[in-house]
Amino acid sequence: MDDPDNNIIRDLMKHQRKYASDFEWFRNEKGVKETGIVRTLLESLSRTSACEYRNLRHCKVDPPDCLADTLDGSLIGFEVRELVDQETIELNERATKSTGSGPILR
Repeated sequence: MDDPDNNIIRDLMKHQRKYASDFEWFRNEKGVKETGIVRTLLESLSRTSACEYRNLRHCKVDPPDCLADTLDGSLIGFEVRELVDQETIELNERATKSTGSGPILR
């Protein structure tokens, strides 16, 4: 008998995007995915600037996708968008197929 968890993992791998797939494990849970993306952004910002936010949460009424509080108590909204360059995606796919390695950066 197949393990249900293995079947879920196989299904995710079968339908995984060929690019920008870091958050695809959450594809069925949009709020978790969006909050994870914003959390990653905020962690990066906190390392390079004085921007600090707390109480990050998914917003039930969209837009925005997520809300957070600034240190002075203001509320800020975040809307997650994906910018895609089709030419770069195709170049990475060809490079991956021809070299067998991971994607190239452009």
